[in-house]
Amino acid sequence: MSGHTHGVNALAFTPDGQLIASASDDQTVRLWNPSTAVEQASPTARAHWVRAVAFAPDRRLLATAGDDGGAVTLWNPTTGTKQALLRGHTDWVRAAAFAPDGRLLATAGRDQTVRLWDSATGTEHAVLTGHGGWVNAVAFAPNTQLLATAGDDRTVRLWNPVTGRRVRC
Repeated sequence: MSGHTHGVNALAFTPDGQLIASASDDQTVRLWNPSTAVEQASPTARAHWVRAVAFAPDRRLLATAGDDGGAVTLWNPTTGTKQALLRGHTDWVRAAAFAPDGRLLATAGRDQTVRLWDSATGTEHAVLTGHGGWVNAVAFAPNTQLLATAGDDRTVRLWNPVTGRRVRC
């Protein structure tokens, strides 16, 4: 699958494996059919460098983020239309992940925070602080009861996503 004009930074499959999203420094997010390698309707990203992409488990939302002043955009991946713009981060967003139950979206970035968003309303649920450097990765446990974060401070931290409290490290 080719079409990006700059490096590709992130990939995400839909849970059913029917679509793959690729995020690039060329300011685009492209949606592909992995069986045919044909590009589908793709949203127009706002960031110059798109660094993060994640599908909701029910495939109804696609989150994208990058160097757009800390904004996270939620898209309808079927139509490519913008559904919401989430603002809270103060610098680049480097990672995004939906909880397995789809209720929360975690985003992380250069501002050394992890933000949890209610995916249905777009409201900020919690701000997790404690990393001493950029936060580069976020991942939910399959049961949604833990959120792992990792960063330039050489730590992996575990959080309770409901309370926003750190569990380990």
